[in-house]
Amino acid sequence: MKTSHEYKIGDLVRMPHDDHYWWSETVGLVIGFEDIVPNPAHRTLKIMVGRDKHARFGAGFVELVSESR
Repeated sequence: MKTSHEYKIGDLVRMPHDDHYWWSETVGLVIGFEDIVPNPAHRTLKIMVGRDKHARFGAGFVELVSESR
């Protein structure tokens, strides 16, 4: 499992399985990072899912599908 410091913009990731949410098991593109708390170890990945939807996840919740170059 990667940490937020190891992800890069452009990485392709799969969201976790969850029967209650629209993003369950969808694939998205890392488009940025957000700091929810002032500690860089707690960065959140901003992920584009589809054309105009976004999701935010901690690095430990997503699975890397393909790394950007």
